[in-house]
Amino acid sequence: MTRTMPDFPEGDLAIDNHHPDMETRTYEIQVITPLFGGGVEAGKIDPELPIRPSSIRGHLRFWWRATKGAKYATIENLRQREGEIWGSMENPSPVVIVVTSVNLDSPTPCARYDPNNERHRYDLRWNSPFAGRENPLPYILFPYQGKSPDSLEPKDPSEMIRSCNFTLTVKIPSTKKMAIYRSEYNEQRNKKHLLPLCDEDDNLIKDVEAAVWAWVNFGGIGARTRRGCGALFCKKANPENLEQFSIIPPVSDSQEIRSWYLSCLNYLGIDTSTNCKWPTVLRKILLKTGGNRTDIQCWIESVSIIKKFRQGEDIGRNKGRGSRPGQSRWPEAESLRTVVYGSGERPNGIHPVDSRMTNIPAFPRVEFGMPIILEIRNEGIKPTLQYTDEKDRMASPLILRPLKCRDGLCSSMIVRLNTPKLTSAYVKPGQSGGDKTYPGEITANEIESSGNISYIDSPMKGRCKNGSALDAFIAFAQEKGNDFVEVPK
Repeated sequence: MTRTMPDFPEGDLAIDNHHPDMETRTYEIQVITPLFGGGVEAGKIDPELPIRPSSIRGHLRFWWRATKGAKYATIENLRQREGEIWGSMENPSPVVIVVTSVNLDSPTPCARYDPNNERHRYDLRWNSPFAGRENPLPYILFPYQGKSPDSLEPKDPSEMIRSCNFTLTVKIPSTKKMAIYRSEYNEQRNKKHLLPLCDEDDNLIKDVEAAVWAWVNFGGIGARTRRGCGALFCKKANPENLEQFSIIPPVSDSQEIRSWYLSCLNYLGIDTSTNCKWPTVLRKILLKTGGNRTDIQCWIESVSIIKKFRQGEDIGRNKGRGSRPGQSRWPEAESLRTVVYGSGERPNGIHPVDSRMTNIPAFPRVEFGMPIILEIRNEGIKPTLQYTDEKDRMASPLILRPLKCRDGLCSSMIVRLNTPKLTSAYVKPGQSGGDKTYPGEITANEIESSGNISYIDSPMKGRCKNGSALDAFIAFAQEKGNDFVEVPK
């Protein structure tokens, strides 16, 4: 039987509203520091879809947990509500995320390996904005430097997107629409013995606004956002009532930012007094304002503080000789030597006992985030310090990035998220062979102890009372010469 196609209907078939009963928020966003990764393959840019809605949804999930999620008493309650807003295996998300008007630079390598014919090797050279002998940014970009062409496993340096602009549209279901979903959600809650939702839970406006606010000002897009890569600035939000709520600070002044920050917490209903089992925002951040500095210059300032604290001469290590760095003042290397070779006389070629360090073993720097890959050359020590025996990663509780304000000026910013106290870590021997360390747990007393501040030249000495590397770092950032200010104070 022959079939005929019907005539195509006349007239405009455009649908004015693809998502009825939805409120729309539109944000014009600028990426102000180079973007790395963010693609389907970890650590790599997706050339076809560099700004992925699914990636943004993941960031908004995290910042929702860190803001509005702080009010939940248990992880079970948190996960249930998160799934009801942002989606889960049980429930598709009622919040729609759309990315349009993407305008970006072409991806370029962040570094290169230049041949050094005199020394018969390749020298790593960083490209702008990471170039320069004193530039601290390569310190936090080591995962992207690749490997020399003459190494056993050559690898090109990673590509970056230097600048980017895009429009984010978030469609939020109305209270009428959420009321329809509520009965289904409550059935799930009843089976899990969780409290039911009520009428006020149908309004998701501030849940979404809080997540976007925190993501834009404290987060980023792509990889290594806690170290400032892919930092964001919201050029315009629509709708926007500046008298009630400004998504970005109006002026780059510490007191103005203080007032803005507190007013945002109040307007969005963010409780910063709770201690949760997941990272949440604090009432205080550290800022360095003043001067007509660019976003990159402010980023450099934030990163330079942690580099100085961990590796700076006369702070994190002794003075070196020529191009050779001095001995570290942190106890991790000496702790591992003691575990492997003991505290007495050591074999030839092994660094002698460091008599300064009396609180051995100690591993205070695991508080900054893991994994930490250590290699003491020519001593057979090259383990990884990681979160547990099976899980290597613990995200850093520190965020180092620029904060751009409505007046176009930038401030350097350090944020310490409110995270659970770290009570253990793990030493995992290297897998390449020849590592003399053996697996073992790092205890709470080996992470934070008053002994960490008692030995000569300790980077933590005089900067904290409990031997916490994080507490000492926050104090160091506020010392004269570093000049970060706690806001609010």
